[in-house]
Amino acid sequence: MKRATFVGLCAAIALPVVSLTTIPSEAASAPITGTVFRDYNHDGVNDAGEPGWPGITVTATDPGGVETSTATLPDGTYTLAADNAVQYKVEFTWTEAWLEPGPIGADNQSSVQFLTGGDTGNFSISNPADYCDIADAALGYSTTCYVNGDPAAGSEFTGGDAVISVHGAAAGFPGAGDPAAPTHYAANTLIGSTYGLSWQPSTERLFTSAF
Repeated sequence: MKRATFVGLCAAIALPVVSLTTIPSEAASAPITGTVFRDYNHDGVNDAGEPGWPGITVTATDPGGVETSTATLPDGTYTLAADNAVQYKVEFTWTEAWLEPGPIGADNQSSVQFLTGGDTGNFSISNPADYCDIADAALGYSTTCYVNGDPAAGSEFTGGDAVISVHGAAAGFPGAGDPAAPTHYAANTLIGSTYGLSWQPSTERLFTSAF
């Protein structure tokens, strides 16, 4: 009697090896933003009451020399398309000759800044004519004068000075010689006692008030 012999065959199946390769993504887009404002008190800080300034040209230049420009909106803000892995030279320019860059401060980093996508670049401008100086012949040094008593006609207090000014180099600075006689702007019979003064350079007017 013959004995049956069974042979088991194992089939080996070769599976392909799959290699996963990470494809680098494009640099993420993140705009550069900021605000340009009028720095009225010249301190580099965007204080309450200091408005944004429209029409300032903001230009970003990438390392390859490609430029992208925009202009500030009526509220002084701007947005420039940028990548967050690229550093740009950002420059602020304008056409008004009477405006100058404001001082460096918390909200002003200068008219040329180096920013990366996602950064904020603020800038301030100011008008030097908003401030008087020692040689301002039109203004000099003005002050109010307090006169105690009734300025009505016939009283001993009639005709006292209410507002006076000493002008320019004659205001008593070292080397300027003796102070000149003051200019008499107003007597107490005309305006009474006043408190505080304000100078408007654009019209060369001196304002005072009373209460």
